[in-house]
Amino acid sequence: MIARLTFRYLLVFAVVLALLSAGAYMFLGSEYQSMLQPALGTPEGAHAYRTAMTRVTLTILAFDIPLLALVGAASWLLARASLAPLLAARVREREFAADAAHRLRSPLATIAAVAQAARPEAPDRLGQDFDTITQAAMDASQTVGELLTLSRPATSQLLQREPVDVAVLSRVVLKEFTARAAQRGLLITNRAQSAIVNGDERRLRELLRTLQNMGKTIIISSHILLELAEMCSDIAILQGGRLIVAGDVEQVTQVNGFVLSTDDFGDQPKVINAASDLLVEVLGDAGRHTRAALGTNALPFSVTVEITAVVVVRLR
Repeated sequence: MIARLTFRYLLVFAVVLALLSAGAYMFLGSEYQSMLQPALGTPEGAHAYRTAMTRVTLTILAFDIPLLALVGAASWLLARASLAPLLAARVREREFAADAAHRLRSPLATIAAVAQAARPEAPDRLGQDFDTITQAAMDASQTVGELLTLSRPATSQLLQREPVDVAVLSRVVLKEFTARAAQRGLLITNRAQSAIVNGDERRLRELLRTLQNMGKTIIISSHILLELAEMCSDIAILQGGRLIVAGDVEQVTQVNGFVLSTDDFGDQPKVINAASDLLVEVLGDAGRHTRAALGTNALPFSVTVEITAVVVVRLR
């Protein structure tokens, strides 16, 4: 943008300078003709006129070329100074759009989730209202997501970094999903331990909400594998939110992995390797298993990978 404006400034000046130079050349040519008029008909007079006009041309060029370079540099400085407020305003506009999108995205998802959870228990006369709220929130969330895509990335200056306990944030966010989980007969547990990070509390809370909406498991620990080993060595079966069977993992016998992929993608085994390696690293020999890795063009809830396992459990 600065280069384009500089070129326009320089082009205007070059046109004006060319007209002035042409006028000066014609004026001096006329003066020399008047001075040499009696001798122009002779070879010597014509040669003197051509020599004089050549000197005039070289003098004009010697003056115009450095002047164009000097004006070009001045034009760049002027263009930069002229566009600085506009460029700064554009940056602020993108930052505002990104910040607004981040602020709105998670609350809209929460509104949709709460409305969906309350819909089955609502009276018939309010059911349509809850459906309307859910659809409107989802549409607005999609619009906000498109806005965030257009304005990304948000600059680091928007983050207000301060010490934040992520475990406390996870408990706050978990309360928002308790009703929906109970409606589906799920039991939510929170084993988060204190984890202090230097970050933006609001952004971290929105991230946790987004991961919860996506059904992700969140692990925050300085000893992730030890935590996983403790969590994966025990297994439980829940029904209606109640524990009905509990035991210890003896052996993972088989793992099936489904990878959302296109027809020309053939590296599904490499994708599932991460799950197999993690099971072996966490459970040791008990995590070794046979495996199948398959590609598919659709998975529930648009997830990218789905893994099923057959596990031998020693009941307590």
